[in-house]
Parts: sequence; C-alpha cells; structure tokens
Amino acid sequence: MAGALALGLAACGDDAENPNSAVTIIAKASVNSSTSSNTGGRMASGVALDEFKINIREIEFEFEEPELESDAEEEAWENVYEDVKLRGPFEVNLLSESGAALDQLLTSTSIPNGDFEEIEFKLHKGEDTGSDMYGKSVSASGAINGTPFIFWHDTDEEFEIDFEDVNRNIELRGQSLNVILNFNLALLFDSVNGIDISGATDGNGDGIIEISPNDPDGNQELADILKDAIEDATDLIDDHDDND
Repeated sequence: MAGALALGLAACGDDAENPNSAVTIIAKASVNSSTSSNTGGRMASGVALDEFKINIREIEFEFEEPELESDAEEEAWENVYEDVKLRGPFEVNLLSESGAALDQLLTSTSIPNGDFEEIEFKLHKGEDTGSDMYGKSVSASGAINGTPFIFWHDTDEEFEIDFEDVNRNIELRGQSLNVILNFNLALLFDSVNGIDISGATDGNGDGIIEISPNDPDGNQELADILKDAIEDATDLIDDHDDND
C-alpha cells in the first residue's frame, strides 16, 4: 500500500535469559514528497486523500537460515526454527476524516528470539459482510481536482519486505520490538514521486471518478498500476530514522 513499509526497533533492555521478545505491530501513513503536505492528505496534481484502508490477512516473521552443509542439517534446522505467523485479519485505517495520518495498533504478541531476515504480509480481500472492506483488500477515496474519487482493488498479494541495507536483519534478544508498517502514500498517489492519477476519468458521468478492477469509468488499467506499485512502495526502516 503505499509507502515505505517501516520497521522500528525499540530496544528496552537485552535479557539473554528471556527466550521471547515482546512485539507490537503498528500501522501508519506518511507522505514524503517535495510537492505535497503531510496534512490533509494532499498530493501533487490536485489530488487530496481523505481515506486509505487495507486488509491484512497475515503477518509472518521469517527466520534467517544459516549456511548448512547437508540436507540433513537443513531439515534438522527447519524442525527447530519455524517461521512465526500472526493471523488476522487486520483491517487498517490510515487516515482520519480530515485526511490526517493515523497510527493504528494492530496487535501485541510474543515472538521467540532469533534472527529474522524479513517480514512478509499478505493482503487479502475482506470477508466481513458488515465491513466496507468486504470484497476489497485496499481502498482509498478523496478528490481529483475537486471531483470525488474512489479507488479499490481485491488483489491477494504476499509482500516480502526487508531493510534497505540487505546485510541487516531483525535481531530479537529478549528486548521489546515495535514493528511499524509505514505506508508512504506519496509513492502511490503523487505524480512527482509516485503515480499520477490526475488523468483518471468519470467515464459514466455520475460525478464520481471510480478506479477499480471492474469500474464503469474505464480506469481499470490505472487500478492495476496502483496495485502493482504497492510492493515497490514498501520497506523496513529503523524508527529512529523515521522523523514523521
């Protein structure tokens, strides 16, 4: 979904006797653009966001596998170290009614200590018939040059994300860990740093620009471009480097 998916490490002591680490997972939105503001969800090219939601089915912490010399050693290692999966769904709302960025707590849990090479999260369309995310894995709304727009997609995607430094891993040693899923919305909806959606059209003339896999306005190609950009717009960064 948009942005640079960020991981924050907040060490609160290192207890070698503690076999687990406390993990808190938070989702947030940010806008990094030379031509946009962090307030009100405003982007370049006359685009303003007032809502951005995603539905995450599962979050998985993947252990780093060491260099092993035989299949037997590899099998023995895999029998001991099993990737940690956190089951959702986690329905995430990243903007307030005024378009301001929100921080949303997804879950708090305990994870075995170890070195994790990456985190994987799975987008999946909502299955709660009482939710406005039913049948959708991502949705956004706002205005394009003053005309209301709605974007949604029902894609099922798995994204593996890591630090920008490929030599850096997630090391759990009994400390507390904040996992911050940081979605940089400018990498989706900003014509300078992301995708220019200002050309989306209201093909059926009903006063709303619809962008989806099967919309009546003819914007399906743009919907797929936005969907494909989600993975490229995600990353892991240390929250000490995140000044939003």
